[in-house]
Amino acid sequence: QRLYGPGDKQIKLKDNLNRCPACGHYKRSHFLCMNCVLQIRNYWKTRDAPAPREAEEFANPLDEKVLYPGKTERDYERKLQSKDWIPKRPKTLPVE
Repeated sequence: QRLYGPGDKQIKLKDNLNRCPACGHYKRSHFLCMNCVLQIRNYWKTRDAPAPREAEEFANPLDEKVLYPGKTERDYERKLQSKDWIPKRPKTLPVE
């Protein structure tokens, strides 16, 4: 059905692809290169990150059980700690 629909409703091919002058990856013309944007974002994160605080370490796991009774790690807490559930932007086409 979709194949025989009117031509203006069908998906059109993108013919406005250019190469980024900075890194050489493919990008749409008049748009920012996603590879460069991710590099800038990572640079800003590392630059503006606060200094890591030292976590208080107990010499003995029994001390933690006494101070925090009944504390268990739930499934959703484990999922939040892993970064795999965050959707990631697809990579651009490789440069030959």
